[in-house]
Amino acid sequence: MPDVFQILTRACSGDSTVGKYNDGDPRNIPVLADRLRACMAAARKDVQKEPLTSIDWRSALLNLKMSEEDNLSEVAEKQTLSDQSQKHSELYRAALGISWRRRAGEGHSIEIPVIDFGAVKLVLAPAETFVQCQLWVQEMRRDSFVMVVGYGECALGYIPTQKPRRKAPCCCHARGATKVITFRVTAKVHE
Repeated sequence: MPDVFQILTRACSGDSTVGKYNDGDPRNIPVLADRLRACMAAARKDVQKEPLTSIDWRSALLNLKMSEEDNLSEVAEKQTLSDQSQKHSELYRAALGISWRRRAGEGHSIEIPVIDFGAVKLVLAPAETFVQCQLWVQEMRRDSFVMVVGYGECALGYIPTQKPRRKAPCCCHARGATKVITFRVTAKVHE
């Protein structure tokens, strides 16, 4: 479809990277590429066109509490940031947490916009959400297609579900963010 303007965006994918299927063997690169190609071809065949009859914009404001997990506490993040021998990714994570903690302390709200195209809703979630967030929102709004995309604001880091968070703690600077965001988004999508 060379004449169609295409937009690439990241949806809920914090727990579905290539690393999930990649054991490091270079022979798996074409296997993964073929799987991706097959999925894209199948998705293209299943496209359902809907007439655009209206566009509406809504947003939800969130005020989230800071995470106090050991590795994300203010003390731990300041220690990490002061240790320049840390990996760049750890310095970045710590700086992000300190910045978000300061903004949250000043009462900064996170806006989660919803663009309503009638049969399709587009939601911009803060940070990188996990696939389950998309599934929860879609299940609560079965009468239309809801697409949740991430990185609206990166201050929160990831927004994981509790299961992967317990299994391998990852960077989420807000406490209980997944459920709060899912239900607040769902409410706005339903308006």
